[in-house]
Amino acid sequence: MTAVASVAPPPLAAERVTFATLNIAYATHASLEQIAAAIRALDADVVALQEVDRFTRRSPTDQAAQLGRLLDMEVAYAPAIDYQGGEFGIALLSRVAIVAIVAMESIRLPILDYHSLPPPTRLLFGCRQDDIEQHLLLTARLRLADDTEISVATTHLGRCGATERLPQAAAIATHAVSTALLAGDFNARRSGRVAGHLTSNGWRVLVARGVDWIVGRSCIAVEEVVPEPARVSDHPLVAARVRVQPACVVD
Repeated sequence: MTAVASVAPPPLAAERVTFATLNIAYATHASLEQIAAAIRALDADVVALQEVDRFTRRSPTDQAAQLGRLLDMEVAYAPAIDYQGGEFGIALLSRVAIVAIVAMESIRLPILDYHSLPPPTRLLFGCRQDDIEQHLLLTARLRLADDTEISVATTHLGRCGATERLPQAAAIATHAVSTALLAGDFNARRSGRVAGHLTSNGWRVLVARGVDWIVGRSCIAVEEVVPEPARVSDHPLVAARVRVQPACVVD
């Protein structure tokens, strides 16, 4: 886990947050500058990112840190796997001071035993053995303008069906008990079993476009779903302006 502070950002206006999520697909569909421009157009306060390269052969830069510099945001990055001489992982960008970052061994999500997958399931999801890789939950505590703190998180679940994703969702439910907002690439539709499992553990899918969701506790109220300003990946840029209720505050 790597944390990079790009600037000392100002605190947010109390109780309101614009939260966004984007699988950037290691910037293969748009440049980092174009991705930053789309995020800037949202006026986002916190952005969850997935499929982020750090000094790989295909992307010889620290993508999260560069986006942080372009947007004057703080960065928390967690590598999921070593890849092409560098790292591949997930990140959080924030205009709010990141007070504490949690990305420990216990936040590593369960890895599927490929051989436990029935052959029809492998065919249905196009799942190969090298598709089975480590996935993470990255959480951060953010301080708001009134000096209260909330916990936010991002994740990227596996692509090999509910057999892989349900244990990962269960691990999230266990480790993110105080998290108010969670966003990422869930590799599942909101009508499926992963969303059902999160709902049974006190979450609500606030906004979903395909497999990319923003999920919140009951202490989060959506004020506005923000339209996507530009398509900069093969995944949509999903964003919502939300009100943070006092019950979201962590000690």
